[in-house]
Amino acid sequence: MPIIDDAKLDDLRKAVGSSFELMMNLFRESAREEFDALRSALAGGDTVTMRRAAHTLKGVAANLGANRIQVIARRIEVVAADPAAVERLLEPLDRAIEITASRIGELV
Repeated sequence: MPIIDDAKLDDLRKAVGSSFELMMNLFRESAREEFDALRSALAGGDTVTMRRAAHTLKGVAANLGANRIQVIARRIEVVAADPAAVERLLEPLDRAIEITASRIGELV
């Protein structure tokens, strides 16, 4: 699975024009914030916050064509009531966020 859907990202770039760089920077910040919220919620046993953070991350990733983040966030959203399952998905999500942020950094 590609880390980013380049066609979707190109469509977004055309749609938002000069705001593209700002949007990409905001994505990198918000993805990290939602990941941190997920990790904190897991540590605190807060299923509602885990589900909300995963849902937010899934939606933002979908808008950018960040496929891998979207898929992993969706899995977390579904298994939020199972802390062990969420724990297993955090490392792949963290890697996906890092790789995606790096790829976005190359584009802006």
